[in-house]
Amino acid sequence: MGWKKMFGRKKLPPFPRDFWLEEMEQARDDAAALIVPPEYQGRLKYLFFPGCQLGASDPRYPQAVYQLLLRAEPATAMWLSCCGAPSYWVGEIEQYRSVQAEQHQQWESLGRPQVVLACMSCKKIIDYVLPDIQPLTVYEVLADSGLQLPLYPQLPELALADPCMSRDEPQVRQAVCTLLERMQVPYQILHQDIHTLPCCGFGGNIEGPNLAAAQAAAQRRISSEERPILAYCVNCRDVFAGAGKQSLHIIDLLTGLNGLERPTPHLSLRRDNRRLAKALALGGEKEEFLGISLEISEETARMMDESLLSADHIRRLIARAEQSGDYFIDEQQIHIARLPLCGVTIWAEYRPLGGRQYQLISVYFHRMEVEKTDEAAGK
Repeated sequence: MGWKKMFGRKKLPPFPRDFWLEEMEQARDDAAALIVPPEYQGRLKYLFFPGCQLGASDPRYPQAVYQLLLRAEPATAMWLSCCGAPSYWVGEIEQYRSVQAEQHQQWESLGRPQVVLACMSCKKIIDYVLPDIQPLTVYEVLADSGLQLPLYPQLPELALADPCMSRDEPQVRQAVCTLLERMQVPYQILHQDIHTLPCCGFGGNIEGPNLAAAQAAAQRRISSEERPILAYCVNCRDVFAGAGKQSLHIIDLLTGLNGLERPTPHLSLRRDNRRLAKALALGGEKEEFLGISLEISEETARMMDESLLSADHIRRLIARAEQSGDYFIDEQQIHIARLPLCGVTIWAEYRPLGGRQYQLISVYFHRMEVEKTDEAAGK
């Protein structure tokens, strides 16, 4: 409960804490969807719960894994949502328990199917709070299935990096190894002792208050390893790729979606990926948040990542400014506006492109709030 203590003692500003709570709520709100195969009539056997980060990493992942599970067992539904881990990590225990209670109620309403997870953090939380659910991982289900899998005998040898949340879960590692052997993937386990697995740097969302510590943890994990990394945690894969390491997720091998060079998706754009994951699962099109389409350069996206600013924050800023007229215009017709948020003020420079399309030029924030005086307010 370190986050809760630091926040209560005012040692931690509200913005990094609230960013992760926003992430959770977005994953449970406009990104959430429950998909039950319409052609299936009867009792569900499996309920696939990808977690909030799988679709954020690659919006194609949830649907691709769901299709694999449907091949193994047609009586399978998929539920896109979040297990509540961010609220637990920042110490909002009542909110966390509320999320878990809602999930248990949904599971009960579906006839208590076998829950199938792709995220070890989800598994740890559900095992601890809702022990009667007794979830399995998708890797265990697929390893026990008779599905024909692609073969990769020509791949270079990979280093299998277990996530820290799979400590004391040898059956999950064994299922992953079974799948790799069935696909003829050359590999070696990176850290043999499953009871002392190190963290990649993502755990607990430490990059908000201490980005350098998160980056150092990732470097410790990969600095002495020359082989490409293979992960079965999407957070690990993204962290390693972001540190410059060739990295794969086992889902890439199971589905053929990505190679070793896929870059890490920007933190600032992951909410958009979740919306696209929902659209792909439902066979529709992604809806832009607030109807605003953004053009964001690679450099600006990196700046946003480091500041924990999402594209949704910028859309809210632009919507507020354009509706109220509260912005400046410089000699290049660039709009400059602000958005107060969680004890900070976000400033953005953007250029209207016509309609509801905008090009984001620059963005930054100060830990301050701007107050209008009577004179500034025109009184």
